[in-house]
Amino acid sequence: MKQIMAEFNIARTTVDRIARQHNIATRKVPALTDAQVDQAVRLYESGLSLAATAKQLASSPNTVRAALIGRAVVLRPRSGS
Repeated sequence: MKQIMAEFNIARTTVDRIARQHNIATRKVPALTDAQVDQAVRLYESGLSLAATAKQLASSPNTVRAALIGRAVVLRPRSGS
């Protein structure tokens, strides 16, 4: 994606829009299943960080974060903040 953005000097949203118009998937990390979100909630609430939780689920911290927010989990402040 970054290579396309740089080569054509376009924004990520433009690449996403064009990809959607041509039915091309751009997500590298698939969305979590309901069972994975349940597991993410348990792991995060047991004290694991977003990064550690994501690693356990073979996902990204941003995907896990969005899933936790979707379940109304209160997120802890980032380390070092």
